[in-house]
Amino acid sequence: MSSRDLRTVGLFGGGRWGRVLVRVIRSLLADDVAICWVTKASQETSTDWIAKHQLANTIVRGEVTDYSTFDAAVVAQRPTQHFATVNKLLQSHVPTLCEKPLAVTLENTRDLVALANREQTPLGVNLEFHYASYLDSLADQLSKTKPTEIELVWHDPWIEERHGEIKRGARYTSMAHDMLPHCWSIIRRIAPDAADATVESVSYSPSETVLKFNYGDLAATVSCSRRATQRIRRVVAKTLESSTTIDFSIEPGHTIRQGVREENQWTGAAEARPLGRSLGSFFDVVRSGGFDWPLAAHQCVGCFSLSDAASQELIRDQDRQIQSHQKKGINFDDPSQVALVVDRYAPNVSDRIILDTPQQLRAAAKDWLDHFADR
Repeated sequence: MSSRDLRTVGLFGGGRWGRVLVRVIRSLLADDVAICWVTKASQETSTDWIAKHQLANTIVRGEVTDYSTFDAAVVAQRPTQHFATVNKLLQSHVPTLCEKPLAVTLENTRDLVALANREQTPLGVNLEFHYASYLDSLADQLSKTKPTEIELVWHDPWIEERHGEIKRGARYTSMAHDMLPHCWSIIRRIAPDAADATVESVSYSPSETVLKFNYGDLAATVSCSRRATQRIRRVVAKTLESSTTIDFSIEPGHTIRQGVREENQWTGAAEARPLGRSLGSFFDVVRSGGFDWPLAAHQCVGCFSLSDAASQELIRDQDRQIQSHQKKGINFDDPSQVALVVDRYAPNVSDRIILDTPQQLRAAAKDWLDHFADR
């Protein structure tokens, strides 16, 4: 791809994360670069929000028909919409950075990677933790002494407040496609020479799902939860001689190395934080006419394959547990059984509903079990 000036950048997707993205993108671009924010949310509400936050040269559209008007695009819609939008953008030769998952099926993901390669149009996945500065020293340490074991904890409450807004997890996306890609990117960042990963086991419970992977000489364990009492982000890297822990639940967090705790510090300005660095790397590729960079989709094929394999194992374990409960009859007064049914079938649902209260969860579980269980 030839280099290009950025004149208009498209952002597809609204909601809390869309608002985060539009603010960071605006901070990275000169005021003469226009942002076209494509969101199904109320145009009046979104326009008022832009004015409130004084975001220059940023307009809102409910939809667009000519994708070629964009010099670059960021896609952050519902995962089920990613494939169609990214496909149209690539066919219009628009460099694109997409939130994970790139698509909800491995076949569609591979189709997009192949299309980007054919068109020689940059396509990336926004795995921003690759650029987390607090991982730099650990990556440097492990380049000298190879890790034998890595443990990652990625826990979220069902509902939490983040920077003044209510955050609900990606309840309609499998944890294997939602949380695991970030964990994969962190492992790749701190152990880039590790072999390709294979799934060893997946053990589901409503409070914590444990996924074990084999990277050749490196064993990795990932603990995921959407019902934790508090947000936890932690990586533990073990070598034959030592163990290092980074807790970034509240970024940039702290590091414990050989029993000594050090507070992590951001390096650079605010835009040098993971999301800013990730988006900045994409815009740099577009401006330079490049194609290959750490977030390039063809560099993340291992992530897509691993997420798909883990998702299939997760479904098998959930189905086994549902079938076991069905022998006695599902108890919809048991929150753990309701959670099991919700987690199993939510990724299959096209019409999303609010799942905040026990009553809403119980009603959804009953409806979905009747609809999906015998298919």
